[in-house]
Amino acid sequence: MKGQSALEFITTYSWAILAITFVIAVLFFTGYFSMSKFYRTECVIHPDFPCSKPVAYYDGSTVHVKANITNGIQYNITINEIMISDTERNSGSVGALPVTIKPGDSFIMDAEFDVGKGWENTVKRFFVVINYTDEFGIDHTAAGRIVTKVEP
Repeated sequence: MKGQSALEFITTYSWAILAITFVIAVLFFTGYFSMSKFYRTECVIHPDFPCSKPVAYYDGSTVHVKANITNGIQYNITINEIMISDTERNSGSVGALPVTIKPGDSFIMDAEFDVGKGWENTVKRFFVVINYTDEFGIDHTAAGRIVTKVEP
């Protein structure tokens, strides 16, 4: 009798366990438990370079990462180079440099990544290094990060 009751128990509750497993699998497949919904857009370069409006989008062949970088220093600076990379060590290129920025003025950084497909609708973390020269001819480096979702 013990075997029969064990078999009845397994038969009765295995359907419930199978149904719950199926529902959880469907929820995972549809992205309900995806952590990419819970990301926080972030743009932190340096206290003297307030960064705002980070956006990344895929235009069919290239991923563009844009951010508005403001000169918070009280004198003119010349941005000589901006190096940007992601966590997989893909590096992007930023054109239109060098550029001189007056105090309080902004510069829209537009970095391009030639990575092909696969980045759409993913949250990416980018590392940014800015090499700049102040109006006195002294070279400086500022570093930070940008976190945003790559829009299709």
